[in-house]
Parts: sequence; C-alpha cells; structure tokens
Amino acid sequence: MKKLVQIMAALGLVVITGLVGAQVSAQSTGVGVNPRVDHTIRPGESATGRLLVSNLNRSADLTVTVKMVDFSAYDETGTPRLLTADNAEQTAWSLKPYLNLPSTVEVPAGEQKYIDYSIQIPQNVGAGSYYSAIQYIATGQDGGNVALNAAPTTLAFVTVPGRATELLTLDKFGAYQATNDNKGGFKSFFTTRAPQQLAYRLTNSGTVAESPKGSIIVKNIFGKEVATIDNANPKSNLALIGQTRRFDVCLKSATREAQAENGQQVSNVECEDMKLAPGIYTASAALLYGINGSNTQEINATATFWYMPVWFIIVVLVILALIALGIFFLRKKLMAGRVKTRKRK
Repeated sequence: MKKLVQIMAALGLVVITGLVGAQVSAQSTGVGVNPRVDHTIRPGESATGRLLVSNLNRSADLTVTVKMVDFSAYDETGTPRLLTADNAEQTAWSLKPYLNLPSTVEVPAGEQKYIDYSIQIPQNVGAGSYYSAIQYIATGQDGGNVALNAAPTTLAFVTVPGRATELLTLDKFGAYQATNDNKGGFKSFFTTRAPQQLAYRLTNSGTVAESPKGSIIVKNIFGKEVATIDNANPKSNLALIGQTRRFDVCLKSATREAQAENGQQVSNVECEDMKLAPGIYTASAALLYGINGSNTQEINATATFWYMPVWFIIVVLVILALIALGIFFLRKKLMAGRVKTRKRK
C-alpha cells in the first residue's frame, strides 16, 4: 500500500492559469519542474519522493531557491491563488508543517537535478486533503533573478484516508458557452447557438479536495440519445476545500496535435460542433465522489435546453405568417360567399 501511494505525476506544465489536468511539459526560459505530486499517507506514516528541476538555459548555471507557499482557489476555473505574502496566514489544509525539502539546489547549464523530499504525517492528523505549492526562484551566476515566462510551481497534494467530511453540492448544471476571454456563462433555457459543451458547478464544503467522476447522457425530445459522455471530468480536475469549481465537458471532443513553445508536439482536446438539430434536449448527469475510508456519494442532475437557431426561428415565423395569411384569405372568401348567398335570397 505504501509503495502505491508514492506516485509522482510529472504530467505537464502547471502555471498560474490552471490547477490540474495540463498534459504538456513544464517550460520557461529558466526552469522546468514537476507540475504536481500526489501521495496518500495514513496518520503516523511518511512518504518520500523526488522533484526534477531542469535548467533550460544551456549557457548559464542556476541557483534555484525552493519555497513552500499555501494556495487557495482564485476562481471557479481552478486557477490557484498563491499566498506568497510573508505575513500570509497558514491555511487549514496546509501541507507546509509536514513536508521537508532543501531550500536551494544548484543546477548546471542544460542539466537536471533531483530534489529529495519527505512528508511525515503525525498520528493525530485528521482524515482529509492537505496541499501546498512549491515555488522555484532561479538566480544566475551574477545573483540576479532569471526572467521567467511563468512562475515555476509544483502543487503537492496529500490525502489522509479515513472518515473525512465529504460534501459536494451542485450549484448549476446545463449548456455552457465558452469564450476566449474566459467570460463565458451558462446558457438560459433557450439558446440560438448550438452548445458545444456542458458544465456543472460544485461547491466543496468538506475537508477533502474532490475529483468527481461520472457520466452524462443527452437525449432529444423523442428520448433518443444524441450524446453519451463516459467521463464527466476528463481532466481529473479538483474542487478544492471551500471552493466553488466549474467542470467543463465537451458534447463532442477531438484530439489535435499542436507544437509547444519548446518545439515538442502536444495533444490538445477541443470541443467540436456535433450538428445538433433544432429542438428540445435533456442532459442527465450522474456524478460520484469519495475517498478511501468514506462512503461513495452520488450527485444526480438534469438540465433542459431549447436549441432554436435564428434561421429556424425565421422559418417558423414565416410558416406561421403564411398560415395566418391563408386563414385570413380563407375566412374572407367564406364571408364573401355568405354575402352572395344572402343577396340571392
């Protein structure tokens, strides 16, 4: 069991634009780091691991200062808010008291170094999630800070199993319209644009950072399934303690290859238009969450939306106008016939 929980997830870049789920290499002009590490540690036990720090500068040696800071949620997208102020109050879920690691590391030009760390969870620590961030501040041989494209950060999570307080509540579920400036929103009951994604918003009032799982089924007015989403949390995103988090999922997704700044090929998942026909649609979500030692809990949600594109509305209005006009002329013709009949009498 102990071996299974000592997992380091060197999965991709973590910058201050997202919390989890990135699948590309962490890069900057100075330092590359592990984006995230995860452990499950029982009270009274410990775990060890290694952080890989890369000097991406091939001409200058770096001295990297390693600093532990707490973080919370900045907004519903999962962007972390690092509490970097010297007088920042320690959070209730802080991992800082339990994690030990060197304060500095020397990394020669173009090379990599490992930083060994250990985590000791006291016997009296309660079940739940504990997390903090590890910041890396690089200085060159002249002592000046190295300019970085993004703040290199590792997010460290520890789950202490047992009877923790787990409580996710659903705030919103429905069709969602994303925008490039991240100012999208849930669509109202009626929409003229075919939604490419659904979203649900959860509030975490427990003591565990939760990563819900589940599926979503979309049916048309006739009860036929038009979309089946087997993974309602494709990026394995987390709802942090005290956070209201939005989870986005594509109705239809496609994986496209792109080139990162470092020249490497990365895979990006994008939402595609699934060519919905005008009509009424119902989406049903079944979500599960819960850590080892706690009962698995379920959230069920249903949302209905009318998709009526502008062209369809125009066609309907034209048809209704033609019907009304036809009724008008028919009635006029009937009235004229009655008048002629009366005159003959």
